[in-house]
Amino acid sequence: MDCSTWSDDDLRWMERALALARRGEGRTAPNPQVGAVLVNEGQIVGEGFHARAGEPHAEIVALRQAGDRAHTIQVAAKHFEETTRTKPSWPGGYYMLGRCQSELDQSTEAFELDAEEISGAAAIRTALSLAGAALEADQKTRWYRKAMHIAAQLARLFPSVEYDLMAGQAALGAGDFEAAERWFRTALSKDEIDPVTSYFLGRSLSGLGRDSEAYDAFSAALGAAPDSDLARRIHGRMGQIAACRLDLETASGHYRSARQADRAQEIESLATQFAGALAQLKKLRITVHEIQQMERQLAELGDTQGVTAMQERAAAERIKITEIEDNLEAVRTALCR
Repeated sequence: MDCSTWSDDDLRWMERALALARRGEGRTAPNPQVGAVLVNEGQIVGEGFHARAGEPHAEIVALRQAGDRAHTIQVAAKHFEETTRTKPSWPGGYYMLGRCQSELDQSTEAFELDAEEISGAAAIRTALSLAGAALEADQKTRWYRKAMHIAAQLARLFPSVEYDLMAGQAALGAGDFEAAERWFRTALSKDEIDPVTSYFLGRSLSGLGRDSEAYDAFSAALGAAPDSDLARRIHGRMGQIAACRLDLETASGHYRSARQADRAQEIESLATQFAGALAQLKKLRITVHEIQQMERQLAELGDTQGVTAMQERAAAERIKITEIEDNLEAVRTALCR
């Protein structure tokens, strides 16, 4: 962006926005750190920053804080409409216009953009933002599919890791795990050491039920030096897979690295119960085997009464085994969540 024509006030507002953005350091991945300052007649009327991934973006925080002082979001929307005309190559104008129109429930207007690469990229970001903010599942899917469609077009016209990653994120959000896997593998073929792409590939593979491959993808993401926030997410995903495999010691370690101490303690408690149940199950199976041997010996002796008694004992032990196996499956289900 050309800053040579900016006024001293413009530079001051930008410095404030950058300072706000730094407050989200280490917690926003895979989103960027963003700060926003809303100014009206030379006065800051709203400001905000993206605190962590999954929470409102900086622009929405600033707009909501401004409230009536900003003369409503319609004024902001008109401003960004003018910005897209005077600065057609700046994606931020399109992006903010889309966020304002989302607040006004005029989301479809955000896609009335020029058929240029920069406008398309802004449209993708807008659609992803709208999907993240949507409350209804069908709305989320619609916006994710819209983003995926635009990103796929741009990826073919302007091949780049950025558009592959956007298309994959959109496909993942829409629940199209096979398409997501294809896009993330395409991105990794261009940049093999990107931790964000490896993380999203792992999520796609998990969605397809291919947990072993997902675990390997998450391991690759950890090996690619992710930031602290992304590393915690990766450990959380790896902990879930390890727990489902009943590798409880490994799972606990991952959850602690993910700073999920409560989950780690829960896993450790379940591990103790699980180990005790397995020991009891082994003992019961040995007992049943011994009873069956006694039953055969009594049958050879012609002791029908003794055979019946052994059969009843074995049946009672098998009931205990079934109860323990059912409890173990319940534990395994809890570990996989």
